[in-house]
This record gives sequence, C-alpha cells and structure tokens, in this order.
Amino acid sequence: LLGWALVSVIAAVALVGIAGERLGLVEALVERIPPWLALAAVLAGGYPIFLNVVRALRNRAVTSHALMTLGILGAIAIGQYAAAAVIVFFMRLADFIEGHTTERSRQAIRELLKLAPDTARVEREGREVVLPAEQVDRGEIVLVKPGERIPVDGTVLEGRASVNQAPITGESVPVEKQAGAQVFAATICERGALRLRTERVGRDTTFGQIIRLVEEAEASKAPVQRFADRFTAYYIPVVVAVALGTYLVGGRATAAVATVLVACSCAIAMATPITVLAAVGRSARRGIIIKGGRYLEALAKVDTVVMDKTGTLTLGRPEVTDVLALEGESEAGLLALAASIERRSEHALAAGIVGAAEGRALVLREPKEFEVYPGEGVAASVDGISALCGTERLMARLGIGVPEPVVAQARRLAEQGRSVVLVARAGRITGLVALADTIRPEVESAIAALRALGVRRLLLLTGDRREVAAAVAHRLGVDFEAEVLPEQKIRVVERLQREGRVVAM
Repeated sequence: LLGWALVSVIAAVALVGIAGERLGLVEALVERIPPWLALAAVLAGGYPIFLNVVRALRNRAVTSHALMTLGILGAIAIGQYAAAAVIVFFMRLADFIEGHTTERSRQAIRELLKLAPDTARVEREGREVVLPAEQVDRGEIVLVKPGERIPVDGTVLEGRASVNQAPITGESVPVEKQAGAQVFAATICERGALRLRTERVGRDTTFGQIIRLVEEAEASKAPVQRFADRFTAYYIPVVVAVALGTYLVGGRATAAVATVLVACSCAIAMATPITVLAAVGRSARRGIIIKGGRYLEALAKVDTVVMDKTGTLTLGRPEVTDVLALEGESEAGLLALAASIERRSEHALAAGIVGAAEGRALVLREPKEFEVYPGEGVAASVDGISALCGTERLMARLGIGVPEPVVAQARRLAEQGRSVVLVARAGRITGLVALADTIRPEVESAIAALRALGVRRLLLLTGDRREVAAAVAHRLGVDFEAEVLPEQKIRVVERLQREGRVVAM
C-alpha cells in the first residue's frame, strides 16, 4: 500500500507540474518566490547532495549528482534561484524513492532473519539449557522438540521427525529425518523430536549463507548498472563541453546553463540500481534468492528451461494406487515389506509407500543394513533377509530377474503416468507397488508464461521410467529425458550449453 501511495503522490506532483506549466502558473509562481527563500531551499535541501558529490570527487569518482550540482550552481550564477530549487526538489524526490526501495529490500532481509530461532536447547553436563543460538559451539548436542525451528546445521543422532525444509530447499513436502540425516537451521520440526550434533552455527549455516547471498546481491551491480556508471562518467564531460561551446558561440551564459539543465535527467544512472534493488528485495520476500543483478539480466537471455518432475512439476506427494503381489504373497504383506524397506528413505515415493502402510495399520519392521542406490532404489535387511525396492534397472544390475508378467504390468502402469517400485526379497521378485503424483495446478499456466517470454525449449528431466515421463510430458506439452540419475543431470545441462543454449534449471 505504501508503494502505491508513493506512486500516487509522484503522479500527482507530475500532473500538477505539467498542468501548471501549460497554464502559465509555474512561471507566475516562480516570479513570486523571493530569491532568498529559493536560495535557502537550495542550501537546506541540497546540502547532503553537495556533500556526497565532494566526497565522490575526492575519490576520483563521478556520480549522476555531479552534473545536477553543476546545473544548480549555474542556475544560481545567473540568478535563477527558483529553477535551482526545483532541481533540488526533484533530486531529493529521486533520493527518497531510492531510499524507500532500499529500506523495503532491507526489510526483506530482516524478515528472512526472523526465520532463524534466537535460542537453542543444548545438552551440557547432563542438563538441558537454553542458550542464544550464536553461543552454541560446534560439536554440541542440540535438542529440537515438535513445532520448533532447528537452530543449527547438524547431523541427527537420535529421534525421528518430519522436517519442513521449504525455507532452504523450497520443497513443499516435509522430509523424514532420522539418525544420520543432515538438518538445516531455520527448518521446522513439524512432527517428532530430534537430538542432533551441531556442525555449523549462525552465518556459517546454509541459511546464513543464503542471507549473505541476498546481501551481496543487493550490493552488487548488474552489467546495466556498470554501464550506467560508465555512461555518467563520459556523459558529464560531453555536456560540459557542449555548454562551453554554446557560451563561446552565442556569448550567453543563460543558454549555456540551460544546456546543462536540459541534460540533467540522468535517468538511467538512477533508475537502474533502484530497479535491480527492488527486484532482488521483492524476490527475497517471495523466497526466491537472486545472487546479483547480472543473474537478473541473464534471465532475459534464457531460451531453455530444464525441470525435475517430482516436487517441481508435481505436488511431490505420491499416493499408492496399485499393489500387485505375486503368488504366495498377500497385498498387505507385500506393502508392509516395501514400507519396512523404505522406512529410512527420504524419497517422495518412499514417503507414499510408508504412508499407505501406516494408513492400513500394517506392522512395519525396522530395516537393518540400509543402503541407498541414488535414483534407482534402496536395499535393507528385514527380519534377517535381504530385501530390495527399486527400478527394473536396479534389479537387472543386481542380477535379480523380473518375470515377464511383472514387466508387462509395470509398463502398463507407467503408460498411465504411474511410478512403479519393484519389490524383491531373498533375490526374488515378490511384486510391485505403483504410485501416482498429482501435477501442480499452476504448472500449465507457468509453462504458458515461459513460452510467452520467449523460452523455446522446456525439458522434463527425471529418473523415473520413460513411460511415466512421457505421460507427464505429453500432458504438459514439453520435451523429456527419463531414467536419468542425479549425477547425470548436470551432464545434460552441460550438453545443452555446448549446443549454444542458455539454460535455467
């Protein structure tokens, strides 16, 4: 509301000025202003500006205010005190707008800082004590209760909890954390309690580094800002030379000063930093971290956008739709086995399987010797027997044969856009679990907006089966590459860059 109020005031001032000029009221008003009053207004209002110009010149720097100061001095020299006062007024108005924008950006940083808790529960000498978060030492044990924000970066030693990592990763779905998992400061322990070992505190945490990035972004200059500075440095000598030439040719000081005054807008020198600052600050309030103005400008050149599927194009909350148990297995037994294997996994599909089993009140066993195969599945020992959940590719790599009926059923389910998890025990396939994730309601409009902005290629990059990726990509009208492991995704981006594309992911 304050921003719109400011725009309204500026628009009103501009409208009154234009109307007054057309009706001759401005000239009449200027004639009635006593010179001493106008001069006093120039000195009182322009003092901070003049001081900054002098300081900049001492450092051999030229700012946009230098030319305007020259114009003010020229106007005073020929007795146009009211004109000098008008220039000061608009300079201060521009400074006010920039100051207002800067303050809003700083407020965005202050709002981000509020996400980090001020205190931490620490175990010291067998007692639980509450300390300021910045006084926690590396290696100390921190306790986090349900509903609290985690005060440090660390590793979970004991406990199990559902943690909302949206302030750090942007994930909309809480992530299950247990012994061995990494947690971040400013994330929220929504369900469960944790006992963790501190690794980083304060500005050294991941959250602290995000804050630093925002601060550096606001302090850094975009290429257009650097151009504006260079433009001003070359522009002023040219204007002064033209003004001197005007005086030498015509012999009129008024014409020379008028030349300087006409050139006093320097809008590009003032507008660009304000624009970048406002964009960085507003983005920070929306949870978007921009490292600097040059990245804002780079966005305008992007012609290819690469996207993950789970949690990006979809809600990231897969739900079990089908459970296919082979002969000798029950659906409930298969689901309980799959959920037991997946209990320690942080993948969204694992959360869906565990949630389905808990929803049916099935008894889950504690997995031993848990092992993750990134992008392919997980393995564990359940009741002393080796068990496995994962893709057909993982089964083949580990030498586990998949019966043809299971392959055919998995393909049919995948063609319907469902993710298929094969389940094996003691080296034999026992069945499969299929899950479906819902495409985010805003995705189609976002893709349309990207195309309207000139993005020529949109690429879905996923580790899921080709049939699943094809179903999602066909619905959204984008290209896709499937069965891509996490470490392979960077290679896809590098390949696109070698093809001459400007890629955002």
